[in-house]
Amino acid sequence: MASYSNLFITDTQYLIGIQKSFDQLCKNTATNNWIRDYMEHRIPEDIPVKHTKYPTLDFNMLTSSSIRSLAIQFCGFALVTEALLNGLVKDMENYTDKPADKINVLEVGCGLGTLACGLRKHGVNVIAVDNFKRFAFGSSFSVDNAWIDDIINMDQVDAVEKYCSDVDFIIASWPECNNDITRVLTTMRTINPKTRMIYCGEGYGGCTATDEFFEVVGDISITSMKNTNNSYRKWYNMYDFWVMIK
Repeated sequence: MASYSNLFITDTQYLIGIQKSFDQLCKNTATNNWIRDYMEHRIPEDIPVKHTKYPTLDFNMLTSSSIRSLAIQFCGFALVTEALLNGLVKDMENYTDKPADKINVLEVGCGLGTLACGLRKHGVNVIAVDNFKRFAFGSSFSVDNAWIDDIINMDQVDAVEKYCSDVDFIIASWPECNNDITRVLTTMRTINPKTRMIYCGEGYGGCTATDEFFEVVGDISITSMKNTNNSYRKWYNMYDFWVMIK
């Protein structure tokens, strides 16, 4: 807990000059409780971008690099909230015309399984897959912080070949900047043209996927993910979005 407090306070003191301990800062306010929620494997309802105790200060909580680094260790790169999950489930239900408990999802590169955990609590059937080798070399998080205990250690393309025939969606959230995600998409299209990819990440020239991926994707529209995007909190200076891909 000490390292958690130090990380947070160092950044907060620099930005808004509050010389208080972490617990004092959090007392009687929900502003920072979402970080504690992630650490204790609870999904927050939403993330307030303004400090509720000091609402007049021009301080966006999602500008903080220290807070982002900490959140990634316990949540992953995409901020998962109940507001996001409600929007995402609604968009999937609208597209498939199925209730949540009839929707089948394969999440590739699931990381800590935060999104898979949240979707399961909403009734969605999720198979969560990641290649544990990438956790050991240069990863921002450890499998020890995983939210679920049944992440399948498997190559992404192998997972698509095995499970794609039986899923409505393949979710790829913040895929790495290599061609694995391109191969996932082309394999999905070959095996089951009815399956749709739900991609969360940046666009051309961004820090997720590759330009080749977007060339294979073609024209994209975020209208089919309106509820998801409207409820998604993103870090300052990040340009990620959610899109459904045929």
